[in-house]
Amino acid sequence: EPHSISAAFAINTYTLTVEYNTGGRVEPAGPIIKEYGASQAFTITPDPGYRIDRVAADTEELGEVTGYTFENIRADHTLLVEFAPVPVLSVTPTSIELLPSQAGAALTVTNTGLGTLNWSMAESLDWLSPDTDLGALAAGQSQTVNLVRFGGSRGESGPITFTNASPKSGQAAIQVTVRIKDRPARPESVTLSYLPDLTAVDTGSVGVDTPIAISGPAFSGADPADQLAAGQFEIRPETGDI
Repeated sequence: EPHSISAAFAINTYTLTVEYNTGGRVEPAGPIIKEYGASQAFTITPDPGYRIDRVAADTEELGEVTGYTFENIRADHTLLVEFAPVPVLSVTPTSIELLPSQAGAALTVTNTGLGTLNWSMAESLDWLSPDTDLGALAAGQSQTVNLVRFGGSRGESGPITFTNASPKSGQAAIQVTVRIKDRPARPESVTLSYLPDLTAVDTGSVGVDTPIAISGPAFSGADPADQLAAGQFEIRPETGDI
């Protein structure tokens, strides 16, 4: 008696699994079923304020790539993606001018990004010292850095460098310039003018180191403290800080 044999064949299929955390997306998201020998491409996109921290295909570490393709698929595969928040260093102000008599100043360090900001500071000024040179700030947090001056001369200046020390921040260092105010250039002479009821003993252009004697009547202002007795008084150039 004759017999017949029938057989049905089907191509093997495999599952591609995609795993990723908050902070971005992988497209297509999966799981995806693919036939034997097929290929499948994936696109990796971080959200604003995040970066790609790690990509792995099965056990192969791929770095921080923005896409990956499984080619000639012959087994199940897993694509693992990890996103990380990006902290952003901000320092204000970025320029400080100290008066000659000023004992110091303050800076504000802020994390304007996401995640934890690890920051550090470096300076080589022998007349200025910070009360701290590193810190860690959560998103949106600020920290005050007090700069204490213990020397320095008029006109001296120098940089303070702040660095985002968070892993893979990619942010350039921020430089703050600190300067001690210099004495402005002094003119060789000054020209004087007076109110009508004042009489100058010396008039015209005189050397800036010459006292000027002026006489006039009593003066009374709206404020009781603004009282000036009649008589002679002098105007002298400033010899201290200007």
